[in-house]
Amino acid sequence: MDVASSSLRWLIVVTCGCSFDPGLPNQPPEAGTPGEAGPDAPSMTGHLLLSEIQVTGGFEFIEIYNPTASPILLTNYYLSDCDEYWKVPGLGLAETIMLSPTDFLVRFPAGQQLGPGAIAVIAIDEAAFAAEYLIDPTYTTQVTAVTSMAMSRVIDPGVTPSLTDEGELVVLFQWDGLTDRVADVDLVVHGLAPTATNVPKAKLGIDGPDPDTATSSYAVDLLSIGDMAADQGGKRSYKRILPEGDKELHDVGGNGITGDDETSEQIRVTWDQADTNGTPGAIPASLQ
Repeated sequence: MDVASSSLRWLIVVTCGCSFDPGLPNQPPEAGTPGEAGPDAPSMTGHLLLSEIQVTGGFEFIEIYNPTASPILLTNYYLSDCDEYWKVPGLGLAETIMLSPTDFLVRFPAGQQLGPGAIAVIAIDEAAFAAEYLIDPTYTTQVTAVTSMAMSRVIDPGVTPSLTDEGELVVLFQWDGLTDRVADVDLVVHGLAPTATNVPKAKLGIDGPDPDTATSSYAVDLLSIGDMAADQGGKRSYKRILPEGDKELHDVGGNGITGDDETSEQIRVTWDQADTNGTPGAIPASLQ
């Protein structure tokens, strides 16, 4: 693992649940043909989940949860609030991604893993988050001189990003760096009735870094994920209370990491709309 220098723009603070193991035998699944997972891909009910999102107050965070009984290597995992994230394989070739100054598109550090039943908390501003919740996040998008491990910025808008209070897409996805397509891991649209530019949109064909020049098409997403039933404010957050279960289309040859259609989840059922304060690092009993 490389030690991050103070010149790095994306830094993290390590807490329990994430660790470094260069000898991990189970590599993340490749994101080749949608619906075609690698040999160690999580099962239908066993991939990483977005579990909580705090979008206001200056101490915003995104939380991911590993519901499986095995550690999951984060090397090829990415996090974004940009609806063109699926173009990543074509960057530097024929594709460009329009990222607003407050958007982010970041990659988790190589060699990091999220342990079984563990939570990782990604703070937008590490200092503000730590001051508010009196704990360190696992990762942060804050520009800081602290040296530990670095999240890499795929596109650099030059400013510290933020989550849009009125609502937008947050997506956890995976890409092996070789194929033409990414694989959705989990998506959510926080906030009530976001603008059309802040929700998932249809994925188009991409020619990535593979040896041929052919364009590979994504599967057709249902795009029925919708939005939350209410807007949150202050210190309150959106919380996942149920796994996807029968509230999402599974094994349909979709763009999800296990062939699911992650854009079909009924998030008004699987996520809590109640007016409750953020609980970073806490796992709801219904997910355990």
